[in-house]
Amino acid sequence: MIGCIEFEERHTSANLKGFFEAKFQEWNISQYVNVIVSDNAANILSAVRLGNWRSLPCYAHTINLVVQSSMDALSDTMDRVKAVIEYFHRSLPAKKKLVEIQEQMNISPLKLKQDVTTRWNSTYDALSRMLRMRVALFATLAIMRPDINLPRRRLAHH
Repeated sequence: MIGCIEFEERHTSANLKGFFEAKFQEWNISQYVNVIVSDNAANILSAVRLGNWRSLPCYAHTINLVVQSSMDALSDTMDRVKAVIEYFHRSLPAKKKLVEIQEQMNISPLKLKQDVTTRWNSTYDALSRMLRMRVALFATLAIMRPDINLPRRRLAHH
């Protein structure tokens, strides 16, 4: 990576190509650049073609696209999981009750983690944390929001 710069122009392929060329000249590496690693956005790929460079898809971005696509099968469950996480994130009384119940159960208090669609591992982290907290979480929901139900079988720890 040669920079993390706010690009204020329109993200057209021509503008991006010009940006790349300027950065390569600034770093005095124009003659050495053969491949550009990026996401699969059409404007970036077009800019790479315009500059006569080769394109290589970012491995982490590609994994994220595969994981996000495969999560479609769990969309109903994930929608409910996200609703629960969002509820605890926005409600101070619910957060306090969850900590109180964890302490009553002699569990070190943990906070729920939020899922971020651009980071596949955040989905794993959110679900993993929810599994670790499931007993206290179900107890808190039963008291605070009995109308919210999570699929208990899918959250069972195997």
